[in-house]
Amino acid sequence: MDSIFSQRLNLMINYFGLLTLKALNDLLSNKQANIELLSGAMRTVGGNADIETKNLRFRFLIEGLNHTSAIIRDSASLGLCDMEDPQAILYLEEAISREKYDSLRSDYRQIIEDLGAC
Repeated sequence: MDSIFSQRLNLMINYFGLLTLKALNDLLSNKQANIELLSGAMRTVGGNADIETKNLRFRFLIEGLNHTSAIIRDSASLGLCDMEDPQAILYLEEAISREKYDSLRSDYRQIIEDLGAC
């Protein structure tokens, strides 16, 4: 069952699309943003099925792979997995080359394998 936060964020994405994703992108670049909140947003964005915002959601998650927080990078990769878009493979491969944590590199490889089966 989704949290109230996830339910409401999904509604905002579905109704306000671009405005919601703009606000999320602003949070992503804000060094004082709450990491747990942003992490939850990454997972929610990846699981959202709104066709009109698919490209914006995809870009948001790709940007998350570059975040300074390993928690955000991990959540972004899981969000990309949830989107089931094989186009993410290239970005995950790039993320592997710059990731400093072995566990995240391993996670990215597993997601690449999963996406290759889509």
